Amino acid sequence: MASGSGRGGGSHQPPKRPLPTGERVRSFGHAANAPRGGPGDVCMTLHQPLASMMVFGLKRVEGRGWDSDWRGRLWIHAASLEPSPDDVAKYEAFYTEVFQLEFGRGAGKPQFPLHYPTSCLVGCVHVVDVVARETFETWGSLPTSAKLEGDSNGSGFYFLCQEQKRMVLPFQMSGQHKLWKLDRKDAERAAKQLRACEQMPIDFQGHRDGRIPPRDAEVEDSAYNIRGRNGGGNRDGNRDGDGDGFSYAGDDAAEEEEATVAAASRASLAAEEEEQVALALAMSLSMLDD
Repeated sequence: MASGSGRGGGSHQPPKRPLPTGERVRSFGHAANAPRGGPGDVCMTLHQPLASMMVFGLKRVEGRGWDSDWRGRLWIHAASLEPSPDDVAKYEAFYTEVFQLEFGRGAGKPQFPLHYPTSCLVGCVHVVDVVARETFETWGSLPTSAKLEGDSNGSGFYFLCQEQKRMVLPFQMSGQHKLWKLDRKDAERAAKQLRACEQMPIDFQGHRDGRIPPRDAEVEDSAYNIRGRNGGGNRDGNRDGDGDGFSYAGDDAAEEEEATVAAASRASLAAEEEEQVALALAMSLSMLDD
């Protein structure tokens, strides 16, 4: 994956997950063995921090070694493995790069979760399609941010996700392999506390069906830098092209804008924590009344 971000000029390479073997794919990965589209509550288990990043509207492309016919709401479950601080830092750096490719370098950082809970249901997304990697790569209208997400997956099929919603208070439960059925009572309980969190909206169907014109990479690159107000920068983080850290006059304005965005993000997260505490207290009182 060719990617770079930040003032240090380094490349943010998210850690790669091992691909399933052909035998594993055949045993539980084929579309014929998966739940079909239509009414129901279907779930997928992901490792943290990716599970929470998906329902926070940051991870829009999920790579798997198997195809699926499932379309519609997909619940996201966080696996039991605790994420390492290094993995959290790497993925947050990577999705900051994706976010800035989408909105410009002056956009600062997206809203990341305060915590990455494990062994719990964290929210849901809407799967609009599942396509082969080779097919996804032919869509010339896709923005660079989405292309970068696709390139970061080492798998043969991509779940394309939109309309992300996070749960205010994730609750503990065990997960399963592949796609699995979520108990309807658990789904109803979770649906009551969903909050929309689509930070990087995208119309995958429009790109698939050719309703969106092919992108102009040169224009997109120019807009990326102009929106960031960082002069003639490039995407490897070296604003003057040779990595010597030369500062342009526009940097002060960009840094001020980043600080404003960061402050707004902190305020939003603080409000989210208060909401979680209030909901937990209400649920506890309800259980006492019962």
